[in-house]
Amino acid sequence: YIFREFAVTPAISTYLFTCIAGPFEHFISQRKPGEGFPPMRIFMRKSLKKFVESYADEFFNITECGIKFYETCFGHKFPFSKYDQIFCPEFNIGAMENAGAVTFTESYIFKDPPTEEHMMFFVDTILHELSHMWFGDLVTMKWWSDLWLNESFASFISNLCM
Repeated sequence: YIFREFAVTPAISTYLFTCIAGPFEHFISQRKPGEGFPPMRIFMRKSLKKFVESYADEFFNITECGIKFYETCFGHKFPFSKYDQIFCPEFNIGAMENAGAVTFTESYIFKDPPTEEHMMFFVDTILHELSHMWFGDLVTMKWWSDLWLNESFASFISNLCM
């Protein structure tokens, strides 16, 4: 057995917790710790790594640009100690924000060169979910009846960021 010990997690809404387990492969952002970005990784199944490899650097670049924009826009540094983006098999929705991590459906893995429209939709999803790190995760609505505000603002601000 391998045991891992983690730092104490700040209080978060229960729906933001995720536990991802499996034999995943990953890419690690080559940014150095002093460059102002959290450690970032992209996870996927081994059989899909060759497809993600072709745009992993662009994926990190989009994420970094989004972090810079949101930190400036919201006047608050990225609120978590790391940022993982995970392509999950059999994930039935497009993407879901969690504290310091986003899960994506594998349908976002391009096996053929994406059209400009598909790429823009993917960039919008990356930035939408990233915006939730501030608006939705750091600050969460009081009750589910206000979820529309969380999602509407994320859609607005991700398009502004683009």
